[in-house]
Formats: sequence, structure tokens, C-alpha cells
Amino acid sequence: TCDITATKAGDSNYNAASDGPKSVALSPASQTITFAQPTSPAAYGATFSIAPTASSGLTVTVVATGGCTLLTGVVTMTSSSTACTLTANQAGNNNYSAAPAVVRTVSAGLANQVGFTLTVPSGVTFGATGTASTSGGSGGGAVTYSAGSSTGCTIDANTGVITVTDASGTCDITATKAGDSNYNAASDGPKSVA
Repeated sequence: TCDITATKAGDSNYNAASDGPKSVALSPASQTITFAQPTSPAAYGATFSIAPTASSGLTVTVVATGGCTLLTGVVTMTSSSTACTLTANQAGNNNYSAAPAVVRTVSAGLANQVGFTLTVPSGVTFGATGTASTSGGSGGGAVTYSAGSSTGCTIDANTGVITVTDASGTCDITATKAGDSNYNAASDGPKSVA
């Protein structure tokens, strides 16, 4: 409450005068939220920080829904197809009205596989076989092998077994790991078999 009283002191001819108390109507101040738009789209598994602020200095609460989670200001994308919705609120207090909510949407996308590597054998002789192998990559996609336009070998697309058919030819192997619901396909090669 704010109740004001005014008093005018008396002098040699007049008594003191007073008026009041009269009430001043009080109301909370308004506030706004500043919330930068995160980079969009964001790939499955990506993380990024958010730090919305209120002009009042009061703490902003953020709720994450859709294809993401939020923990201590860090957002983690949990889907490659469902957008992440971040809603920032500040409920206000005795001195500030609630701030208008601010919503930021981040589209989801497929992630690139990391560390997919092809290893090819060396010293494979005519008529003999060797086996290519892979390591790394992400997700559950199947690995397939190809000898491309090689003139000196063939390769089993599923097992990676290489057969030398012409020792004077070339043998260049490429491996591909298929994408899945969260990851893009990955490829390594061509790599030459000596």
C-alpha cells in the first residue's frame, strides 16, 4: 500500500493544515524475456546451451517438449524427426507481472556417423583371398563392400572377402554403412589392395 498525507505547517497567523492519507494505486512492472533462437536444424544427439534472461533479473524457467531433453541449461536432441520446442516463462512476483512466454523451435535432423573406417588387407596374391573389415560408425545400418571399377579382384558385398582375379589389375575397395532412422549413411574408400 502507499498512503500519502500532506501537511502545511502553520505560521504566526495560521494553524497547520493537513490532507490525507490518500492512496496511490500500485501495480507490478512489466517484464520481457530475451531468448536467442538456437541453430536449427540440430542433428540427433547434438547438444547446445540456452540462457534466456528476464528484464526483471528474475529466474527464467524453460520447459522442453518434443524431440529433446533439457538439463541445467543444456539441450540434447533425442530425435532425428521430431522438432524440439523450448518454452521460456517468468511467473513474476510482487513487483513484476508475469512475462509473455517466448517459444523457440529447433527442427530435428539426421546425424553424421563418426569414425567409420575401412581396413583392406595387403599382400593378397593371385588366386588367394583376403578380407576387408570396418570399424566405427554409428547406428544400426548394415555394411556393404564394393570393388567399383577394379579389374583385378572381386569382393563379396556382405562379407568383405576379396578374391584376386588378375594380379596385373587394380583392386580398390569401398565400404558403405547404411543410414538408419537417426544417422546418415557413411562411406570410406576407395582403398587399394596391394
